[in-house]
Amino acid sequence: MTRSTSRSSASAARASARSSDAEPITPGRFLREKVLAPEGLTQDQLASAMGVSRLTVNEIANDRRTVTAEMALRLEAVTRISASLWLNLQRAVDLHRARAALAETLPLLSPITREREFINFGGEPEIEKIE
Repeated sequence: MTRSTSRSSASAARASARSSDAEPITPGRFLREKVLAPEGLTQDQLASAMGVSRLTVNEIANDRRTVTAEMALRLEAVTRISASLWLNLQRAVDLHRARAALAETLPLLSPITREREFINFGGEPEIEKIE
């Protein structure tokens, strides 16, 4: 079976990360490789457009600062890349790092609630109504 080659680089990165233990692409790497370099933008230009300091953009670009919801909205406003994508990149990295940090602990934990069917639908989570 052949996969479509029209997938975005972000979705390709997520698929690749799921199939290996490699860390997913960070928001900083995505920013450097898919926004700044192709557009010929400097960190200073991006910072000015976003209304933040160059240090803030530099720390994000060099993976020393996480992307918050507010920062994702600022990035969306100036890059035309959805805030959800920026937050999903950050979430994937955070979960990967947490799983690695808890690798010895998680197998020792046992569920204490009733069995549920988990569905990964890629959208906003639905809250189960309690009656």
